[in-house]
Amino acid sequence: MTHDELLLELLVAPHDAALRAVYVDLLLESGDPRAEHVRLVRNGRLREAAALEHAVGHRWIPLSLARFVTAGSCRFRDGLLDACSLKEMTGDEARLLATEPLWAAVRALGSPPLAVLEQAKHLEALHDVDHARLLELAALRVPLKTLTHLGLRLGSTWALLESLVALDAPRLSSLSLRFTTEGLNARHNQRDEIGAQCCEECARPAPHQLAPSLQPERLADLFTSPLGAKLDTLELHVGWVDLARFVPALEATRCDVKSVRLRGVEEPAGVPEWSLRLDRTAPGRYRTLTLEHRGSGEDERLDWSDVLATKPDFVELIK
Repeated sequence: MTHDELLLELLVAPHDAALRAVYVDLLLESGDPRAEHVRLVRNGRLREAAALEHAVGHRWIPLSLARFVTAGSCRFRDGLLDACSLKEMTGDEARLLATEPLWAAVRALGSPPLAVLEQAKHLEALHDVDHARLLELAALRVPLKTLTHLGLRLGSTWALLESLVALDAPRLSSLSLRFTTEGLNARHNQRDEIGAQCCEECARPAPHQLAPSLQPERLADLFTSPLGAKLDTLELHVGWVDLARFVPALEATRCDVKSVRLRGVEEPAGVPEWSLRLDRTAPGRYRTLTLEHRGSGEDERLDWSDVLATKPDFVELIK
């Protein structure tokens, strides 16, 4: 069986472990450039494998596809494209791109046009979905049977909620919300040292702006919907966290997901990436807070005061 014949057979049944093993052996024996990535993964050298994907992954897919893929976004599994993000394209380009058979094995996509999305039969994760794409997804007659994670990129409007609840995604268990206006809410409680050179009045921190993602009452209808009742994880991308207000407001919405993750946005200057996790300790109650990620390099010096406006005494902090 030739490489192309085996590949086409594998794309018909991408979960067939035996076929995957044969395909991997073929890559290793033929000296295919993807073989080095396979070796790194097999040896547990995952960081090196990811660096290799980031640097040259776009060379391992057809040129007709590569020109629409966001640089550095390709991820591979057993030599097959497993995940990527797509650039903006015209309708005709999207329809042409949808004819590429490799979509059958892809499990995660970012910003995909609907034509491509309909060909990704084993898709588990969708990222960077805007309001327009969400409306298209909600209008699909075919259920998103394999989708477990959905990441939305939103404006300041909450009109999307009805479309979100209307999604037919029976296995969806993880939802991520990123607001495009979140950068405006990143840090307003620090003393302005540059302003202090003028006068003390200029050094005073600006008052907090109420970030959209920290208004959980607006998600109440989601939490009480059939879709919301199945969620295990809710992820909110935020700039700062007023937990003394956020936690009671979250509990008042009848939210009962297992974990609520709050992730720092990177766009605002001087705000490092970070991640906090609120765990459900009883039905509808969140009493445990864990710092999951503090950034890297200099960002590791991040202080709690950089992201927490206040912390309620009833929440246990685990560092």
